[in-house]
Amino acid sequence: MSKITPSKSLDDVPESKSKPSGSPVPIEQGEPAAEENYRYWYVDYGLLVRRNNHDFWGNWATTASEACNDKRVDSYISRHDMRDYDFVLKCDHHSDRDDGIWVFTIAVGG
Repeated sequence: MSKITPSKSLDDVPESKSKPSGSPVPIEQGEPAAEENYRYWYVDYGLLVRRNNHDFWGNWATTASEACNDKRVDSYISRHDMRDYDFVLKCDHHSDRDDGIWVFTIAVGG
C-alpha cells in the first residue's frame, strides 16, 4: 500500500440511479476514534454513491486493508452521522485508480 494525497469532496460522489442493495453500517462496531462516541470507518472513495442525497453507499470496512480488498457496495452511512473524512492510502493492486481509501469519523448515537 502506498500513500498519496488526492483531493476529493463528498459533493463529487455520484448519485445512484437505482437503489443499491444492502443495509445500514452498524456504526457502533467501527474502530474507536480518539474522542468518545465516534468511530472510524474506511471506504474506497471510487465505489461511493449517494442515494437520496444523504445515504452514502460503499464498501464500508473497519480497516483500510479490508476496504482495499473487499469491493462489495452493500452498506451505507447517513451524511447526518458523518463528522470528518480524510484520505488514508492508495491500494497497490488498484494503482491505475487515484480514488484510494478514505477514513470517515462517524458519530455514534446520532
